[in-house]
Amino acid sequence: MLAENESFVSPMFPLSAVVFPSTALPMRIFEPRYQQLMADLLAGDGDLQFAIAPIVRGREVGGGDERLEIATMCKLAQVMVQPTGEYTFLALGQRRVRVIEWLEDDPYPRAEVAEMVDGDELPAASEVAVEINRVEKVLIQLGAEVPDHLPLVDGDERLAAFRLAGMVPIADLDRQAILCSDNPAERLRRFSQALGDLEAVLKFREG
Repeated sequence: MLAENESFVSPMFPLSAVVFPSTALPMRIFEPRYQQLMADLLAGDGDLQFAIAPIVRGREVGGGDERLEIATMCKLAQVMVQPTGEYTFLALGQRRVRVIEWLEDDPYPRAEVAEMVDGDELPAASEVAVEINRVEKVLIQLGAEVPDHLPLVDGDERLAAFRLAGMVPIADLDRQAILCSDNPAERLRRFSQALGDLEAVLKFREG
């Protein structure tokens, strides 16, 4: 892995959603410029990675959007090409990068990016356990499937907020704040606050 101050050029996919490291997002590509991005990735000899940058304002289609300066490097998995030329695949979140400079969107968005490094403050395992319990309860309230076992940390509390945030429909601004935070303990605190907002909404709906 590159050091934080080393940069490289990456294909970019501005998206009106946040993909966290250690989470996955199903995607369907139909816009010609991103079909070209996919074709170039699959034809190359690289590791099939590109970055997803959350859109702050604007739309995914057509360009002219305002993009967050923090993005997530993603790896392609389960790629399928449809007869229409559309691509479907899973974007597997790998690690965060900071955008140093956006390059010309020709034939698709690209940027010079640099690896990001987390701080050393990790959340306590007991704090993570509390949030896992809350997430399970929220999933039940939402009528979503709750796994028998949530392998959310696997000994790496650094990823806890990312993995938990990927499971519940918290607000987009909260997702962006969690993605931008370099402090793993603070990330979990941000997630806890966002989850509290969601819990309040669900309680209100229940009357």
